[in-house]
Amino acid sequence: MLEAGRGSIVNISSAAGVFKAAPNRYVYGATKAAAAALTRAVAADFITRGVRCNCICPGTIETPSMLERAAAAGPQGREMFIARQPMGRLGTAEEIASLAVYLASDESAFTTGVAHIIDGGLDALKEEHHEQDRSERPLRRRHRRRAGIWARGLPSVLSPPAPRSRSGIMTAICEKTAKEIGAAVSAFKVDVSDLAAVEKTRDETLKALGKIDILVNNAGIAGINKTVWETDFDEWRKVLRINLDGPFICCKAVVPAMIAQKYGRIVNIASIAGKEGNPNAAHYSASKAGLIALTKSLGKELAQHDILVNAVTPAAAKTATSTR
Repeated sequence: MLEAGRGSIVNISSAAGVFKAAPNRYVYGATKAAAAALTRAVAADFITRGVRCNCICPGTIETPSMLERAAAAGPQGREMFIARQPMGRLGTAEEIASLAVYLASDESAFTTGVAHIIDGGLDALKEEHHEQDRSERPLRRRHRRRAGIWARGLPSVLSPPAPRSRSGIMTAICEKTAKEIGAAVSAFKVDVSDLAAVEKTRDETLKALGKIDILVNNAGIAGINKTVWETDFDEWRKVLRINLDGPFICCKAVVPAMIAQKYGRIVNIASIAGKEGNPNAAHYSASKAGLIALTKSLGKELAQHDILVNAVTPAAAKTATSTR
């Protein structure tokens, strides 16, 4: 890999080695924690030489070894494992494999040194569900269906309110993207901070297609770079209104439809700034930190409805608007 100047390494660690210790399995937990640490070290060593290294940290996955452990626990062993899962089901080997393929591919070329937890929400819920009796929770089978952005492949693009010049750019990008994808796609210019406007677009989408499978909260602005004490209060409010209120409003409008159909996927585009805090961008950093917290809260609320909520936290990324 070093000779070729490119490569991708994917290590299989475990949730037991990253955030949740497994009782009576200290050797397993310790080795998996070591695998996660090795991942970060290798990534740091080779980051400038074109070799990436990431790890996957699965939760309870239905594998031959897991079924052996369940059988050893007694006739109801498998059901006991299922009862511990927030989603009411076990993970599958195919789900781990899909993530491994992505991390090995060039589609993840900007990702290295990351531990990817895939555990059905256990990390998000942590100790909360240990205090609940879920013995009567039905097993939810994975719904395999083709889902589009908002509904059946129809992206509904929500553009944030902004100064006229930027608004024109965003509208042009949305229309151009819709045209490139094909006739089955429609673009809508919507103020994501206006609940009534978002609800109207939701209703139009439901009327046309009958359901909303996926919501991607991507609309956002960076705001003007200034120190906290130099930032105008109206500027602060504008960034929070679009970057944080907007996703809240879109989720508020769309989630009831997802609950009714017992399926949904929500992806919030946050930022590494929400985890680290960027100087001279307190309003942007605070809005993205809030969005990360919103993601965790909503994920906990919807874990039992087959509705998954996740956030993507990019660093500096080249986009159509950033290059203008």
